[in-house]
Amino acid sequence: MVGKLTQKTKKAFIFVLFWKLIGGVSAFATLYKCYDTRKHTLVFTNLPSYPSYRCVVVIRDLSRFKSFDPLFFKVGKKYGIDGYLLKAIAKVESNFNSKAISRKGAIGLMQLMPHTARLTGVRNPFRVRENLEGAARYLKKLIKEFKSLPLAIAAYNAGPKAVKKYKGIPPYRETRNFVKKVLYYYYLFKH
Repeated sequence: MVGKLTQKTKKAFIFVLFWKLIGGVSAFATLYKCYDTRKHTLVFTNLPSYPSYRCVVVIRDLSRFKSFDPLFFKVGKKYGIDGYLLKAIAKVESNFNSKAISRKGAIGLMQLMPHTARLTGVRNPFRVRENLEGAARYLKKLIKEFKSLPLAIAAYNAGPKAVKKYKGIPPYRETRNFVKKVLYYYYLFKH
């Protein structure tokens, strides 16, 4: 994939990573990548638009990237799961929104389905710690069952029955994208 990136795209990606690493992320709530249609240049800004710019969000609400960090690591240590993995799942599932509810009914920071919440002893999935602990217990069970991180992540998204049925990551676009995104953010947060 890296070989297909243009030089401008590579520089933009490096800029975003650099911005995150130097702490500039705390300065703005959102970072936008904009294309200036008059000058044909790429611009990064905290402002959503200018008259001649076409903008897309690169990173939204950057402060949320670190707000739950101590809890991810504390719960991760308790359940023998890397805190960065929990953080990556939270990023992909809810973008760190503890009040999120999906169209399918998944709830909270780690987007637990009501059945999974009950199964893992979670009484109030909107409570961050309770939701995170339920997700950690469930993820630990999946990792032990499938003995493969990508398969455990796929089972977290599509359910263990789907992973068993297809004897691997199910052919669902949502699940395949979920696994890729979680592994991407896991690597990004860890390094």
